[in-house]
Amino acid sequence: NLDKKVKNLILIGESKEKLFECIKKENHPFNIFKVDTLGDAVSIGLKETPKDGIFLLSPACASMDMFKDYKHRGNEFKKLIELKGK
Repeated sequence: NLDKKVKNLILIGESKEKLFECIKKENHPFNIFKVDTLGDAVSIGLKETPKDGIFLLSPACASMDMFKDYKHRGNEFKKLIELKGK
C-alpha cells in the first residue's frame, strides 16, 4: 500500500504529467514532486529522505526519452547519489 510506505514521490520524464494526474486523483497523503531531470530528483530525494530512510529509484515505465537503457539510468542514479550525497 503506497500510503503506508511512501513519504515522497518524485516524478520525471515524459510520463510525469500523466502519472501525476492519476496519482493526484487518489488523494494520497505523501508529497509529490515533478522535476525535469534525474539530477533534480536526486537533489530533492536526498533533501527529503531522513538519514535512516530509504531513497529508492523505482521506475514506473521506460525512460528512453532520457537514457539509453535501464543500465544507463541506474548508473546515472548511482553517480548522482555519490556526487550529491557527500
